Amino acid sequence: MLAILTGMRRAPILATLAGVLALGAPLSAVGQQVQVGIIDFYGIERLPAARLREALTFREGDTLFMAGGARPAMLADSERRLAAVPGVLGARASVVCCEQGAAMVYIGIRERGAAELVFSPAPAGDEQLAADVVVAGAAFQQALLAAVRRAEVEEDRSQGHALARDSATRAIQEQFIVLARRDLPGLRGVLHHSASGAQRALAVQLLGYAP
Repeated sequence: MLAILTGMRRAPILATLAGVLALGAPLSAVGQQVQVGIIDFYGIERLPAARLREALTFREGDTLFMAGGARPAMLADSERRLAAVPGVLGARASVVCCEQGAAMVYIGIRERGAAELVFSPAPAGDEQLAADVVVAGAAFQQALLAAVRRAEVEEDRSQGHALARDSATRAIQEQFIVLARRDLPGLRGVLHHSASGAQRALAVQLLGYAP
């Protein structure tokens, strides 16, 4: 994902799928056909969304085939067409599952003259998560992927964190609540200091369940 894309206006449902399939195109490993339900732009301030939609090679209702880590050609084609729109410096499309059984396509736009988001250097420390946290994270990935394949992706966020309708996924999320309360300082330490991107990502995920 372009580091400079900013201004997301709507958070993806099941955003934690980013940690599962490490969200460049989060459904790419699922190996299935998905229908496009929503196309949403972020990072735009001055350009009209209608003009950007005209540059796309797909529309709501079209079918994407996600398999083997390969991005659908229509995503790359649309990115190239968007980059040719006056005022656009770059674009990136990502597919996220699911809203009422259909995929959402989020398209980040870097506008000419827009503020640039610059990330700090990655930390280089050796902090590590507790072994049972890592085990829980791996179990969550497997349970969520199985739920996605069954199109059981509804979740409840009324308590301030995601709780899946799928019982297997929910059971691990409830374990996250306990682990986050127990290991809060350690999670923050990993987030700020660990050289492992995977460890930092899992720490962020669990911090969403902290009191």
